[in-house]
Amino acid sequence: MNSRNGLLVELTTVLSFDVLGPVRGRYRGRGLELGPARQSALLGVMLTRPNVVFSPDELLHSVWGDRVPKSANKVIPTYIYRLRQALRVTGEEAVIERIRNGYALRIEADAVDATHFARATESMDAATMMSADDQYGQVASALEMWRGEPFEGLPGPALASERAKLHEMRLALLMHRAGLDIVGGNYAAAVLDLSDLQERNPMHERVACLLMIALYQSGRQAESLAVYSRIRLRLLDELGSEPGAALVTTHQAVLTGDQDALDRICGYPLVAAPVKNVAEVSVDAPRPSFPAEAVVPRQLPLPLRHFAGRGQELAALDQVGRATGHAFCVIVGTGGMGKTSLALYWAHRHADRFPDGQLFVDLRGFSAAEPVAVSTVLCGFLDALGVDPAHVPGDIEAQAALYRSVVAGRRMLIVLDNARDADQVVPLLPGTPRCAVLVTSRNRLIRLIAQHGAHPLPVDALSAADARQVLLDRLGEERLAAEPEAVADLLAHGGGFPLALGILTARAQSVPGLPLASLASELRDAPTRLASFDDEDRGAALPAVLSWSYARLTAEQAQMFVLLGLAPGPDIGLNAAANLVGVSAVRARTTLRGLEDAHLVRQHVAGRYRMHELVKLYAASRAEHDLPADVRPAALRRLVDFYLRTAHSAEHLLEPHSELGQVAEPSADCVPELLDDLRAAWTWFVAEHPVLPAIQRLAAEHGWHAQVWQLAWTADTFHRRRGRRDEAAIAMWQAGLDSAVEVGELAVEISVRRRLGQAYTRAARLDDATLHLGRALSLAEQAEDVLAQAHAHRALAQALDQQGDAQAALDQATQALRLFSELGHQTRIADMLNAVGWYRAKLGHYTQGRTYCEAALTLARRLRHRTVEAGALHSIGYVLHHTGEHTNALRLYEQAQDLYHDIGHVDGTADALEGIGHVYQALGQDVQARDAWQRVAELYATHHRTEDRARIQRLMANLDNGSR
Repeated sequence: MNSRNGLLVELTTVLSFDVLGPVRGRYRGRGLELGPARQSALLGVMLTRPNVVFSPDELLHSVWGDRVPKSANKVIPTYIYRLRQALRVTGEEAVIERIRNGYALRIEADAVDATHFARATESMDAATMMSADDQYGQVASALEMWRGEPFEGLPGPALASERAKLHEMRLALLMHRAGLDIVGGNYAAAVLDLSDLQERNPMHERVACLLMIALYQSGRQAESLAVYSRIRLRLLDELGSEPGAALVTTHQAVLTGDQDALDRICGYPLVAAPVKNVAEVSVDAPRPSFPAEAVVPRQLPLPLRHFAGRGQELAALDQVGRATGHAFCVIVGTGGMGKTSLALYWAHRHADRFPDGQLFVDLRGFSAAEPVAVSTVLCGFLDALGVDPAHVPGDIEAQAALYRSVVAGRRMLIVLDNARDADQVVPLLPGTPRCAVLVTSRNRLIRLIAQHGAHPLPVDALSAADARQVLLDRLGEERLAAEPEAVADLLAHGGGFPLALGILTARAQSVPGLPLASLASELRDAPTRLASFDDEDRGAALPAVLSWSYARLTAEQAQMFVLLGLAPGPDIGLNAAANLVGVSAVRARTTLRGLEDAHLVRQHVAGRYRMHELVKLYAASRAEHDLPADVRPAALRRLVDFYLRTAHSAEHLLEPHSELGQVAEPSADCVPELLDDLRAAWTWFVAEHPVLPAIQRLAAEHGWHAQVWQLAWTADTFHRRRGRRDEAAIAMWQAGLDSAVEVGELAVEISVRRRLGQAYTRAARLDDATLHLGRALSLAEQAEDVLAQAHAHRALAQALDQQGDAQAALDQATQALRLFSELGHQTRIADMLNAVGWYRAKLGHYTQGRTYCEAALTLARRLRHRTVEAGALHSIGYVLHHTGEHTNALRLYEQAQDLYHDIGHVDGTADALEGIGHVYQALGQDVQARDAWQRVAELYATHHRTEDRARIQRLMANLDNGSR
């Protein structure tokens, strides 16, 4: 037994919970403090389904319903933390476990009193083989567990639903006990109990039946008939329906004094005697709606011939119901994602678990036709179950009650496919936990989860391996092996979408000689890609399937959906989406939640939304047809302006001494994101840097040239500090240069060309760097722009230093220092004082170098220029190390490293740590040297700096070999 299972067994023996009354927890007999009401309610929800993973969203809706607090993202982790503290009964916090993106309460179901109560209730279904005394004893033991209102005083729709279920169970036990009293001749006790039950359940027909029999057997026929009159009038008045067959039959038996019929009605299911046909009670008695013999429907459609993957989802379906005995699952996902195929595959594989039959209906919640009416489904199910259509009531509530009565006690599987909303599903739910229910929907159906205990099972795109297995199963290994590149394209652009893969393979199968490369070529271009998944059969065409989801959206959701199709980049943040549509963030969140519920977007991390590639193509195609001519450009301009304005404020937080002044005037209704500090700015750039190049391309396509080069500038500090030597910065600056040349602004071209040269320098593409930097200097000299000349000299110094020419770098830095001094540009004077000192130190002129660097440090501290301050500390540390002052060098290197780390400067942090390693090596402290270099290697590995990492690893290898 592993440690986890061992802990679970230990907890089961010492940890228990009572929910049949106020919620209590005990550890080794000692009470546990479970906290305030909502915290206890959260625990109560988890106690209803031990060992099942609850998402934070599910817990929120279970406890708060539709009134989720504004601080929702903080509430659940806080409550979980407090509950873990309260339940910390071993050496580890193991009772509530974080699993993926949710939480599970790790206890055995038997640790909860409601489990024993439910088990006792279910055992009464099989009680016909037990003696009356044994049955009475079991019922009494179960009822003794009841201490009051279940989950007493705890809020939330989930517990309200669970409370109702437990009351139903208790009612069943009380009725069973009353039936035993009647069978045993204890009529007075039965009348007393049943009168109380009827007062609290005035329209419960089984209670009325038993009370009528108990009264009749007590010699009180008139009172018995009065019970029937009262409930009949109430049913007609409140529900508009006549009493059910069992109550009518009881009434007839009391009228005629048919003791045989009364014994039979009361005895079922208390005794094992065979049941007579109720029609035999009296010639005049109405025929009951129940079938005389059980009918076993087998309505499952054929499953797909080829089904691949979904191992994790199938395993989750296997687990549903094992902990609680209540198998109810909602399979949710985008249209065409294979929800129905998954449900049918599982249903056929486990059909033997449901010997009393399987019911299936396509509710058409998302299809070209109108959704199926609930009454139509109920009538169809009742017919399949053998109920005479002539005896099916016309009222939906009565139909649902009859349906629940017919399936009561049976082991059946009900598959409700393609449900639009919870209202379509709730009347079709059986009233017994013996039946399993599978629902598929494109909506999340939160009410089924929160109020009816459904287990949500999201279905997303197939993994690459599973998608390839689909192609393999349908096309064969030989055909795939013959065109590996085409197969890779089919998998890449099919996006793991089962319907899309099915369409592609069907086209390939229909023409055996068709090269897969011809299909792949259609998919490479976005304009033709979506058309490749069209089909004459609209039910099998991806655009048509998606159109049915689109048609169900509100006007606000539809506009958000199509505009998201136009938004560039891999995902979009909440505030960006709000600007795209031109609404507040609060309103955008609500609209996005609707699209999430419809599984047209996915919130893959908090506050960021993503569309499947094919769904996004469909949304973009709808935008072409459905958006008014002026909406699209205005929305995209707001989006570009949002990114530019927010990036501009973020860049100034990263580098307060940034030289980028005001940016282009934004749209009137653009609302940039408010960033409070350096950490917020860095976090924003980390999240948005994959999107920014796409936003810049969008601006270029629309001719918004100022925004193009300014976007490159706003991202430059982030690119420099994050330490990756990739092409992102080069690409953005090249786009910026193209726009600067397009508008013909020489000053802008000079600045942008210089920045492009610096990006090439950082990427070690030094020929390109010197080409652009030389051109920038030449243009600056032609324009007699002294400041631009100084910047160009400074940038050339960096490029020449990278080439290993410290003397040439010193010459350029000296020129830059002279020009900046003439202009009185204090921040750049500080920067260049350090640069001149650094290059002198590299040339071995340590005394002169230290003088310059110390001057730079003094000025940087006065200006509060942390980047230059860190650089000067590093330079002085280098000088001290090379002049034998290792202890002082170490102190300055560490100060530099701390500063670089604080501002998120990866290159500076790595350089300072490398210097620290060299100092430790010089001091003979090899362990500390290795530790510093190992941290550098890890930094370079994180930022994909392969060559730099290899260089540091060689330093460590030399250290191990004793080389100095």
